[in-house]
Amino acid sequence: MQNFDMFPKKALDILKDIRDLAVILLGLSKEFNIDKFLHMLFEVLVDCSSSDELCRHALVSIIETVPVKDEVFHVVSKVLLSCLKLSQKIGDPGSSESGSWAKRILVVVNKHYPSELCAAIRKFLEDVKGESTYEILGKVLDTNLDMSLGILDSKFWLALHHPKAVVRCATLSRLNSSGILKIKAVDSQSLVTIEDAILRQLHDDDLTVVRAALSLDELSDMISSSDLLKELQYVLKRCIGILMSSSSDKNSLATDVAILCLENANSKFGHDDDFLKTFAAMLFPLLLILPKTQRLNLKALQLAKEVKWPLYQNLAVAPSAEMKLQSGTLSSINMKTVTSLAEAFLMHPEEHMAWLNKINNDFQLLKTHLLFMLMQSFIMMKNGVFSFFTVIEN
Repeated sequence: MQNFDMFPKKALDILKDIRDLAVILLGLSKEFNIDKFLHMLFEVLVDCSSSDELCRHALVSIIETVPVKDEVFHVVSKVLLSCLKLSQKIGDPGSSESGSWAKRILVVVNKHYPSELCAAIRKFLEDVKGESTYEILGKVLDTNLDMSLGILDSKFWLALHHPKAVVRCATLSRLNSSGILKIKAVDSQSLVTIEDAILRQLHDDDLTVVRAALSLDELSDMISSSDLLKELQYVLKRCIGILMSSSSDKNSLATDVAILCLENANSKFGHDDDFLKTFAAMLFPLLLILPKTQRLNLKALQLAKEVKWPLYQNLAVAPSAEMKLQSGTLSSINMKTVTSLAEAFLMHPEEHMAWLNKINNDFQLLKTHLLFMLMQSFIMMKNGVFSFFTVIEN
């Protein structure tokens, strides 16, 4: 391919008029290495997109059709830089320019490359100095706001991708009081990317951000039940891994986040027959109190006592989760818990074993608690009331 530093204007004029340009490029990408060509094409298409509808259409079409994951950072950076330059014009009363073209591009990138978009925005905000950069970008993107584009308020959306955890936490807190989250009840499409960004906060590297996301008042209404349950299970397992790995200054925070997971799950699924089995399974590995997870275990016992699940019907009332218990007290409570679980298990061993088999995965705590319960069940069968083989065969 001929080397050139700038994309020829005549070539661009020809390419942007080709209706199936993206399909042609897709075919070429399978046969040849056109990465450098695409890089330069994206460069000029982004530059022209603010004023040329054909260029913008070509850019969007290529992003939707051709695998361009490696170009996302380049495209997003160029778009955001253009927005920063545009911000200086928007304050001019004689200027009619807006950032709607840039938002259209970002919406398409978010649809096809959400992870790459998040990383690109975070890197851009790290590189560009200025605490208010995301606010400036938000104002540009929301000029002449089009509600159908899927981003209600770009300032919030960008702030949720901010490189500083304190900004992400503060943004989530503001979302709680802004009323934006409640608008979804009226327009189910208006917050699609805000919702997406909040889901991402549940995977945030910083647990303070995860805690802020779990504390949102409208969290259970914003996210589908199946997605919410999946995310709560993920966060809970992550926190337990932190708590069990070693003593750490993160343990208190990990416990707080894990308890929020259980409280959210109980609020949404504790009385929902469709999800009750899964919620009960979340509690089972936490029912025996360990020194490293004592506060979390006591909360789990409290919720298990409240939930209407047959295996938990005879659990003893647990002490307050804020109490610090001595080892002797822990052993006594654990013995009562194992005994009550074993008694309930032996009432309907076939049903309970079928449920336990489904949840017995690679979670070591679950296997340990299951073993203790079964051992206690075998001991209790010495009276001959229950059949040993009934339990073994199931």
